[in-house]
Amino acid sequence: MRAVYVTYYENGTYPTKTVGPKFTATWQYDQGPESQPVHAFPNAKIEINEIVNASTVQLSNLTSMPVDIAWTYGSGDVVASTLDTSGLSDLELNSNVCFDMFLDSDPDKAITTDNSTYEVMIWLGQFGLSTQPIGNTLGVKATKVVNETTFDLYDGENSNTGQKVFTWLAEGNTTDFVGNIGLLLDELSSYGGPTTSDYLGYIAFGSEALYVTKNVTFSVSELSLDLQTS
Repeated sequence: MRAVYVTYYENGTYPTKTVGPKFTATWQYDQGPESQPVHAFPNAKIEINEIVNASTVQLSNLTSMPVDIAWTYGSGDVVASTLDTSGLSDLELNSNVCFDMFLDSDPDKAITTDNSTYEVMIWLGQFGLSTQPIGNTLGVKATKVVNETTFDLYDGENSNTGQKVFTWLAEGNTTDFVGNIGLLLDELSSYGGPTTSDYLGYIAFGSEALYVTKNVTFSVSELSLDLQTS
């Protein structure tokens, strides 16, 4: 079986423009080639224009990026009430849970996932030895604490796209996170990353699906993200 099943709940009117839908994804894939290990990325994409009335936001104008996230992963086809780490290990799950963002000095390129200069990822979950951030063999470049969660920074080049990839990896799976992830973006200019002149054009939250031996279910029960600007 090689399929992804996504179920959306309450996909209608939400209390604010910064609150997203609950969603789940049940999937199973065999291991892919090392050059392209990710089969799918079930996710919720944040519509930037719904928040700031523009398709992109320049980092010089971005004052804060508060998020409120809750997620789980479990074996089988149903939503797990808690993170089933032991069961997932038995199934050889290889996957992450992350924010995925793209940025560029050209706002038209910033809204694309393949033409932008920078990809910035924030991993709240990491499962399996094959699930590693780009540049992991080069070691940790920096460490940053956001609301009591410690993140380690890795960077490198995506050999398929030529993009510079920066990954903030939480030290331990963090199923509930509240904090300002804009603080992590602010750090990157010191390491050859996006600067205040660049534009943020794409944001999504989901799970990169690499492989697992039997069905697993990824669930997001809380998803809120705001872009506060000056």
